[in-house]
Amino acid sequence: MSNMRIWAFLLAVLPSCCLVSTLSFSHDFNGTVPSIPGITNFSYPTASSHIESGFADGLVNTAIHQPWPFLRGLKYSTRTIRYCYADQASQDAIECKVNAAMNLWFEVLGGKPGPDTGFNFYFSRAFAQGNVQFCYAKDSYNSKTAQGQWNAALHDKQDALVVSYRPVDENGNKPATSASLGYTPDNAMFPWQSRQARHYMQIADKDDVPRIAHELGHDTVIEYRPQNIAGYADALAAAIKDGVPEAEARNKLRDDVAFCQKYNFRGSAYVKGSDQPGIIQGDPTQGPLDFDFDSIMIYPSDAETDTAACRNDIAKCPMVRRVGQDQNGNAKFEYFPAKYKPSAKDAEFIRKHYPWEQTEN
Repeated sequence: MSNMRIWAFLLAVLPSCCLVSTLSFSHDFNGTVPSIPGITNFSYPTASSHIESGFADGLVNTAIHQPWPFLRGLKYSTRTIRYCYADQASQDAIECKVNAAMNLWFEVLGGKPGPDTGFNFYFSRAFAQGNVQFCYAKDSYNSKTAQGQWNAALHDKQDALVVSYRPVDENGNKPATSASLGYTPDNAMFPWQSRQARHYMQIADKDDVPRIAHELGHDTVIEYRPQNIAGYADALAAAIKDGVPEAEARNKLRDDVAFCQKYNFRGSAYVKGSDQPGIIQGDPTQGPLDFDFDSIMIYPSDAETDTAACRNDIAKCPMVRRVGQDQNGNAKFEYFPAKYKPSAKDAEFIRKHYPWEQTEN
């Protein structure tokens, strides 16, 4: 689930901002619930993984993207996702929904982390000088550019996950919801890269299509049609203008994350990239095999396209589900909708990469 690639993203779009219990943390998908911040935004698992691609996928223990590290507590060290809201406006706009989204994950996982639930991670607001802190200095954060002056009180907590709200701009354009890839340690960064805000979750207006960039791609049980994603024609034309042969450009807009990003094509959120796991074993003509279509990490068929056109004509959908063959031997497809809570295999993924382990200090 990469940019997520992630986390992929986050909001619980609820009818109202309701009260939720915080469990173990201190402190248009037509209403889809995004993923857990900072956990699901990773590269894809290796081919040897027993957890198939397609659900909260994606953690590879490389030097670049890792599980969130252990932090020392009063008695125990725990894996902790330390986060801060960019500013007061961001907190006011999205805190309720962020908490609700977190709670959905804990409900699926069976409650608080511990030996009974089998997982170990906590959420914690960035805290310094006796107070919960915002990521940026007062009045310095610009929601249009997602930049500001880092809060000096957090000088030793520059790895905090920045959670920010990005409203519709003056022209009515909705910024894409997006998130970074897992945890990036200092030693995996180049000297010129900023340590601040390297972990981020930018949340657009509640009716925006959550940009949980999952390098999903085209599994054998999925028919991926990048030409149906908004912006495909412009990206293809730009690549051809740059001298890329049309056939090569079409293939790369389907398969190559960097190529998609170079030409500002949103299809990059669907592409697995070079580290994709092997082909799912079995006969794809006989149905979905073990692909987890219940995962909250799966884009619905009408994401990033004309929803009405997709629902009226399945040929207009970017992704559809293979459901066997017709009597003439032709592949049959069906629409799949958004999911509103994590699946059992999403929870299985979390337990695999954040297993319960208690380390005494």
